[in-house]
Amino acid sequence: MESWSIPTPCGRSVYCGLSMAHLDRLDLADASSWAERALGIGERLGVPSVIANACPPLGTILALTDVVRGKEVLERGWETSSVDGLGFQADLHRACGARIMGVALKDPEVGLHWINRGPDYSTTYSLFDIPAHLVAIHALKGEFDQATQTLEELQGRIRAIGQPTFGLWPDELAMLRLRKGDWDQAKAKLSQALDWAVGSENRWVEASTTQKLGEMYLAIGQEAQAERFLIRSRGLRRDSGSALGELALLPYLCEVYRRTERLEEADGVLARAHDIADNATESRALRGDLWLAEGLVSTSLGHWDAAEATLQNAVKMYQDYSLPWDEAKVYYEWAVAIKRGGDGGPRTERATELLDMALALWESMGAIHYAERCQQQFGQLRSRPL
Repeated sequence: MESWSIPTPCGRSVYCGLSMAHLDRLDLADASSWAERALGIGERLGVPSVIANACPPLGTILALTDVVRGKEVLERGWETSSVDGLGFQADLHRACGARIMGVALKDPEVGLHWINRGPDYSTTYSLFDIPAHLVAIHALKGEFDQATQTLEELQGRIRAIGQPTFGLWPDELAMLRLRKGDWDQAKAKLSQALDWAVGSENRWVEASTTQKLGEMYLAIGQEAQAERFLIRSRGLRRDSGSALGELALLPYLCEVYRRTERLEEADGVLARAHDIADNATESRALRGDLWLAEGLVSTSLGHWDAAEATLQNAVKMYQDYSLPWDEAKVYYEWAVAIKRGGDGGPRTERATELLDMALALWESMGAIHYAERCQQQFGQLRSRPL
């Protein structure tokens, strides 16, 4: 009969470290196994620090398939850290909560709530991870000035320790550049980060960075490049079982297929996205991305009434979650779809109205390049006969 002994404190820490390492590699089954083992030991021995160390990777892993269960684990770990005065673990939970609930699920207010739960303990998580999440959260909210200030301060810290300034979370730092329309800067930083991720076998960063590169190429109209990176990211996430990660990129892949007139493939992607969203405990504002993609496919099919209803749902979702940049994107893409398939008259007036709303939002937050696109569309509309 095999004997069993309780690991030493060092051994228990190793279990948590192994879980985090496997999480970076998107080996979610192994990461979960090590975290559960550490959590079980912490519970049997009644050691708060072990429990608090095990909860962040376990909560993150669970949230990728079951948001409610993942949140429950993170809440438990946060409470343990807070009650027992564990500063390092408290910062770690704040970072993980902001990353999953605020950034991945596109719920910036909840992300800010996690960040503001307690003071910074000057750990690596409060000095580097949390500011990276703040950049993304402010970018989601269209608060570009705050995001830029946080990014500059963070990059100063990263530079001071001799690390590449694309940071620990290059996809989140790139979000600001993508939403401002600074595509060349975004491409340079993301490409550097991707090279690093491949060299270090950090598949989490590889998956998130390739998605952002796909989004960038889609934004500048290079659909073939966008598809290549999105397919690569999707493969990494499907292989790992990260349903939440896959859901986040499927609307962009759907848009690639719509633009390249492969509507049957677009329908297949939508079906997969609905299957994930319908079986997930929560999808929050990611549902808005799905509705946007679905509505635009309806415009390509000429189903204008269905498109109107679905795109209105996307607008409402983005308004509810304080996502004005995404709201503006719906108006813009909707207007462009009307212009392409319209027949003049009232439809041209509707497109103009939508462009006005997109322009007002993008100008107010400083998304200058996107505002310029609205102006270009205005010019094309005015040159067409009614």
